[in-house]
Amino acid sequence: MDILSQPIISVIICTYNGSSRLPEVIETLKCQNFQGPLEIILVDNCSSDETALVVKTLFKQVPKHIQSKYVFEANPGLIHARHAGVKKSDGKYLVFCDDDNFLDKNYLQVVFDFFEKMPVAGILGGEAIAITEGVFPDWFESFQYAYACGKKARQTEDITGKRMLWGAGIAIRGNLAKIIFDDTHPFLLTGRKGKELISGEDDEICYRIMITGYHLYYHSALQLRHLIPASRLTIAYRDRLIDCFALQVDALGAYKRYYDLGQSHLSTPIAFIKKMVAFIYYKVLMLQRQEAHAADFLYYLTGWGFWRTPENETVLRFGSFVKSKKNI
Repeated sequence: MDILSQPIISVIICTYNGSSRLPEVIETLKCQNFQGPLEIILVDNCSSDETALVVKTLFKQVPKHIQSKYVFEANPGLIHARHAGVKKSDGKYLVFCDDDNFLDKNYLQVVFDFFEKMPVAGILGGEAIAITEGVFPDWFESFQYAYACGKKARQTEDITGKRMLWGAGIAIRGNLAKIIFDDTHPFLLTGRKGKELISGEDDEICYRIMITGYHLYYHSALQLRHLIPASRLTIAYRDRLIDCFALQVDALGAYKRYYDLGQSHLSTPIAFIKKMVAFIYYKVLMLQRQEAHAADFLYYLTGWGFWRTPENETVLRFGSFVKSKKNI
């Protein structure tokens, strides 16, 4: 690609049967205040509607400074669609935008400005404002987190190790995205597959960025509107969403243990005392034949010398892969 046409930002839109929403999604990108070289990558994740035809028409209408790519990803799952988009991207910075997300007109400019002045920032996110065709039920505000809506902080701040970011609208440095989406180190969580409400892949992305040594930032000026259809505003659907959170525990727990081990505070005198207490407790649990509970304490003592579950092995291999990379 000619260096003069190299996009600064690649917006990766993942869609499954989202043809009716795509015109507005693309329109919000055409209206961005950011006027630098831009790339839109539309990843069609096995849609059965007219997505391909709609995208072809929409891409004919984008301004000249916007490049466009259509990618078909046959492997169902949001993380697979994002992976496909990352592989095709050429931008210095990447932004993930779902087919029900409408970015504020300043979104891309804020992303560009922040990354340019904050070299330690590896990933950046903001507020997702819920919208719907009708009226939200009374319970929605208390459960909007289950729909990936709301704020993650009150102001712009570094939230590394404190909170994670919503997957929708997150921006990542392009070079880091190529590493965390490396073909040889697949994600543990696939994300939503059609009607399957699997989640947690956004947290996995954040953990992988943190393992590279870069920071997570929340920016109060980053806002998008997240469309929630009425069909998802039932108590039954809400409860299904919440029940699916349990499927994340093993995978995200493995990442948390690995990340916690790499933090400097584990080498302090207080941490040493904690390790000794954990060692005693571990021995007691083993004597009582409570191996499963004992495994939770071993990481305080020997790093990754605890039971080798598939999740732990995957995260360990990814961590070793990151350590093998130079100058990331």
